[in-house]
This record gives sequence, C-alpha cells and structure tokens, in this order.
Amino acid sequence: MQTALKENIKLIKSKEKFPKETVPYLLQALETADNNMKARIENKIVEMGENAVEDLVIALKNTGGSIRGTVAMALIRIGNDCIEPLKNVFYGEKRWVADYIINEINGSKISVCTRNNYSII
Repeated sequence: MQTALKENIKLIKSKEKFPKETVPYLLQALETADNNMKARIENKIVEMGENAVEDLVIALKNTGGSIRGTVAMALIRIGNDCIEPLKNVFYGEKRWVADYIINEINGSKISVCTRNNYSII
C-alpha cells in the first residue's frame, strides 16, 4: 500500500488523468499532506468528477477533521453529480451533512446579487 501511495503522489504532480481506483489512495495521502499538497489532491479529485463521487461520499461518512473538510469541498465543487448519492447515503441524524452540501451546490448556482436581494440597475 505504501508503494501505491508514493506512486499516486507522483501522479498528483503530473498532468495525467486518474483512474477511479486511486481515490482511496489520494484520500489516505491527505492524512500527511501539507496544505499545498492537500489543494493539489483536492483539485485532482475534482478533475475526476463523477468517477470520484462514490468514494467521496463513503469517505465523508467515515472520516473526520480536515480530511472530511477536503472531501466535502470536493463534493461541492463536483456539483450536481453528487446530489443523488448524498441523498441515498445520508439519512436520519446525519441527513444534515447531505443537506448542507446539497445546499452549497445549489447555492453556488445563485448569483450573489439574487442571494442578497440586491438589484442591479
């Protein structure tokens, strides 16, 4: 696993597309990454788009701290492809997690002027 992790860190720095199977390794790399590397990992995951959603939703449910924050931000940035998987996984007391992310996704589609009831003349 350590060798696979090192190989995936090399990929993070490259321009190559990642296969879906790398998401768990990228998430593991977040544990020891500095802020610059965390940003790169998040960007690579977002580039994967819908292919990363299933692993991200599972990670959101099972992680905490800064990793969970990075996962949530990646889901928000990926957008609409995350909405149904979030609704299907989070329910009951944890439903607020899905609702928060879904509201952020939907809120990012509303202009700031509309959100704040400003009118532009």
